[in-house]
Amino acid sequence: MAILSIDTMAQRYGVLPSRLLAEGSTFDLFISNSAIRYQQVKEAEANNDFSHMSESELIAIRDSI
Repeated sequence: MAILSIDTMAQRYGVLPSRLLAEGSTFDLFISNSAIRYQQVKEAEANNDFSHMSESELIAIRDSI
């Protein structure tokens, strides 16, 4: 998993993985993972895909209508 995260971050920010390893931090990893997850949620919402939501969240939405 760590190698995929490094590759994803390097692609996202346009740096070589070796440079990311030398200069990056766990904070960079946290920010990158958060941004990618946010992007995935927004894309899922745009496609009406609610599989990322829990049953209780879906029930709350239904009950609010």
